[in-house]
Amino acid sequence: MLHLRLRHFEVAQDQFEDVLKLTNEPFLVYLAHFFRGATLEHAGDRAAAIDAYRAALGVMPRAQAASFALASLLFLQDARNEAAALIDAAIQLLETGVFERNGI
Repeated sequence: MLHLRLRHFEVAQDQFEDVLKLTNEPFLVYLAHFFRGATLEHAGDRAAAIDAYRAALGVMPRAQAASFALASLLFLQDARNEAAALIDAAIQLLETGVFERNGI
């Protein structure tokens, strides 16, 4: 995380990939994919960032942070319908109270 904030993108990406090799714990895997996506996005690799955000959502569907990050990149690629659907699904999940019921 520190390396991402310091803009040491290659080091940060290596560390997030290490997390993916070391654990199968869903929340940590989600975070590793999400922050890997942020690292790739900041480094200018939008296509790989999209893949990483999709991987994060594969672990935790409709997670707000990954949904909004992916939607912003899809919007820039003119995939506005998919971007809107992602945002709607993430917001709908919040409105259902699923996170509160599960202690998240």
